[in-house]
Amino acid sequence: MTKRGEAKNGEIIGESGEKEQLNGLGKFFAKRSAMSKKQIEAILKTREKGRLRKEDYVLENRRISKGAFHRIAKQARGNIEKAIYTILFMIYQDIITEEDVATLVAFVNLLRTNEIDEEKEEQIKEGVEEAIKKIVKQITKKKE
Repeated sequence: MTKRGEAKNGEIIGESGEKEQLNGLGKFFAKRSAMSKKQIEAILKTREKGRLRKEDYVLENRRISKGAFHRIAKQARGNIEKAIYTILFMIYQDIITEEDVATLVAFVNLLRTNEIDEEKEEQIKEGVEEAIKKIVKQITKKKE
């Protein structure tokens, strides 16, 4: 069994030794995010544990310095902040609508509250990708 805090296959191993974070859909979203694997892992680990101990400074199965860990986590927080501001700016400028964002949030809420088999998971991934492509396509259309 992998030790607590080590990453394996994109998942975080928690206090109980159980895999706690990225399932198939989590990996799907993470891969398409603006954050690196290390940044995602650092944010998830910091959120899970709060205060970290020396043995917790491990990303992608490699021990790193406390300073490097916190630099990576800071970069991740900056990326998250920029992503939120990007969405707010796009809504403010009528580039995307609140309804577009609400549709995506509804997808995620559905995913978090239901057990989903592989077939349904693939359908949801396709639905999310289609919704995002539709939003992006609308961005390039001239307003009348």
